[in-house]
Amino acid sequence: ISSLCIRISKEIKGASDLIMPYIDNGEKIFNTLLISPPGAGKTTVLRDIARNLGNRKKVCIVDERSEIADCRGGVPGNDIGKFTSVLDGAPKAEGMRILLRTMARDVIVTDETGSEKEEAAIEGIINCGVKIITTAHGYSEKDVRKKKYLGTLLENGAFESIIVLSSRKGAGTVEKIIQNGQVISYA
Repeated sequence: ISSLCIRISKEIKGASDLIMPYIDNGEKIFNTLLISPPGAGKTTVLRDIARNLGNRKKVCIVDERSEIADCRGGVPGNDIGKFTSVLDGAPKAEGMRILLRTMARDVIVTDETGSEKEEAAIEGIINCGVKIITTAHGYSEKDVRKKKYLGTLLENGAFESIIVLSSRKGAGTVEKIIQNGQVISYA
């Protein structure tokens, strides 16, 4: 072993406060894609979104690598909201399908999507009227449009809100918000 990288899950309450109106305007929750390069705060912001929504709505998290809820023995180590359920350790695509079929939910949350199976699961969620909030690696919305499966979802208008993050002013810096095709804000 020549090197070792250890990532420690960090809960930052309020990390999503700036963008919450573009995810939930009080009348509607928007299908949302968070985009950022690795280490720029996607998962931290996603966790806080789940907490914010999960204190008012029925949220289900597919936590493939236990990074969002930090479950240990089936108990979340992070505050993810009082109405939030977690499917821990399940592959994302299958986990999304399971939650869609078996759980009473308003929103399904998952991290780092991008495969063909995940694209199909996201389409299924949206077609059933359930909202999806997910993340993807990238530097911009244009960057993600070049990706085979996420690009198709973007071209088909699957995501009503697209939020681009960076670490320019620290992890979780909001660079751009696009809602229903309109640029709302830059940092």
